Amino acid sequence: LLLSHSCGLHCGIALMRHGGFSAKIATEFKWGNVIWGDDLDYVRIQYFREAIMGATHNYTAPLFPTGALVLRKRYEELKKNFSEKQLSKMPIVSSDSNCKEALNSALLLQETKPLLYKVGFTKEDFKNISASGKGAVPSRILLNTYKQNLNTNCGLKNEQGVAQFLEHLSLQGYTTDEYYTSFVAEESG
Repeated sequence: LLLSHSCGLHCGIALMRHGGFSAKIATEFKWGNVIWGDDLDYVRIQYFREAIMGATHNYTAPLFPTGALVLRKRYEELKKNFSEKQLSKMPIVSSDSNCKEALNSALLLQETKPLLYKVGFTKEDFKNISASGKGAVPSRILLNTYKQNLNTNCGLKNEQGVAQFLEHLSLQGYTTDEYYTSFVAEESG
């Protein structure tokens, strides 16, 4: 569904569903945050987070292959009208009418809802999910799907440090283990 039409909305959904980013964070990314791999289905998103006491943490991480393909398709389409330098300053998540203007996170989530209905979610599902916790239902569906993929499809259920990193969460307590590996060092890419 996301690969059927190249647009900024689909890129936002891909960043959430295939990258684990919240709608707020996804809408802040520019094309300059993308690190393109040699393989078509491999991209990483540069993401730095300010932490307590002024430290900056590097959470640069890959997208699942489908998300990478969605971003690559959109980028290639935009390259027909814009230089790489221009694109580097443009938002990844934008409207169809103005690719230079970022969608806000509320609109991203609002526009995601019909697509979730299209893939089989019902109003009853939304009602049940809404009653089970806080946060926007489309966001919870996409982020929970991402987390489920990490745990089951990627086999990270017992690798909590790796899962924490890929969910863009604090690694406190996971960086002093003897098996700790940097996920952002040159040799890790």
